[in-house]
Amino acid sequence: MTALSGNALPVSDSRAFRELVLARWPDAQFISYVGTAMEETTDVAVDVFAADETHGRIRHSSNGLSVACDEEDFRSELAAWASEWSESVPDLFLMDDGATYVIPIRPGMTPEDAEAAIVTPDWSATPPF
Repeated sequence: MTALSGNALPVSDSRAFRELVLARWPDAQFISYVGTAMEETTDVAVDVFAADETHGRIRHSSNGLSVACDEEDFRSELAAWASEWSESVPDLFLMDDGATYVIPIRPGMTPEDAEAAIVTPDWSATPPF
């Protein structure tokens, strides 16, 4: 799993999340978890396809603090999408659930830029990446 984290994500509510998703993927297919056992952690998810037909299911956390995707091969596309709105979140980054890599998100990244930006964090340093 990879997740986007940062202070004050502009996708903090599910409505804003939907708008940002549709701006990049107009044919996105949304799945609501409201009223299900998943609702405690995820309020909505969306299935999207990148230009290269790579598939990803992006999940929006119920508390609005993160956006995650299980498909590792979709991480570059997720990072590129986040770079479209990252100017408002200067410390935004994408990280895997094992914290073995980080992609610092910068405005205007392509999926290729995202792959090239992968770093191994040094959690004993400040900042770690």
